[in-house]
Amino acid sequence: MNKMKLRYTALVLVNLLGLLLATSVLAADSLPIHPFKARYSGNVIVPLKPVDLSVKGTMELTLSDAGSGRYRLSSLISGVIGTINSEAEGEFLKDSIHPLRYEQTANTLKKSQTRAVFNWQNKTIDAQENDEQRTLQLTDGVVDPLSLYLLVMRNLQEGRKTPQYTLLSSIRLKTYLASPEGEETLETPLGKLRTLRISSHRDKPGNEGDITTLWFAPELSYLPVQMVRQEEGKETLRMTIQAVQNGSR
Repeated sequence: MNKMKLRYTALVLVNLLGLLLATSVLAADSLPIHPFKARYSGNVIVPLKPVDLSVKGTMELTLSDAGSGRYRLSSLISGVIGTINSEAEGEFLKDSIHPLRYEQTANTLKKSQTRAVFNWQNKTIDAQENDEQRTLQLTDGVVDPLSLYLLVMRNLQEGRKTPQYTLLSSIRLKTYLASPEGEETLETPLGKLRTLRISSHRDKPGNEGDITTLWFAPELSYLPVQMVRQEEGKETLRMTIQAVQNGSR
């Protein structure tokens, strides 16, 4: 009888261990930000002489699960001036984000191709724009233009601030200061959305007129629902969300 009880107890423990292992694997494979596909539309300002040209454009932002805690975030901007296709891959750590790869191909009035590989073991970034290559120093907090969305979204979800960040811009690193500007309700095709507005600018004298402002919606897991870019005090881009759907792996 005691042998039967011992065997039963061992079987229960094995089953519990299997359940715990399965749960840990699921946790490792899931992302702290659920996959999504969001579509935006708006205006892009093209600098031409003697006057600037305002053209309609669209943007699709897609987050997918690459497995083992890794994410893949892609962006496609389309308009009469051409397309800009970007993709980033990285991993979520406990309190940070580590980009691993970033690529951008611009088929617009000015064609360009950018690639970057983040080597966290050697603390370097191998960056290339067209035929120019550069090795940059990699430190915690450095993100590519797409991974920045996920960094801010996750910090907002977990109640952390993003006072500054270092952005990989082409083959250079630039530091930005971010300023929360309070709540704002936006009228969108998804209805009225309560948002948190955050603006950022270069941490460098003379760049005060270059500002990027993002509106994050808490009810959409802090997805950015509007983006506005100003350069030298003039608006050069405005995108507003049109539709969003949950994605899958």
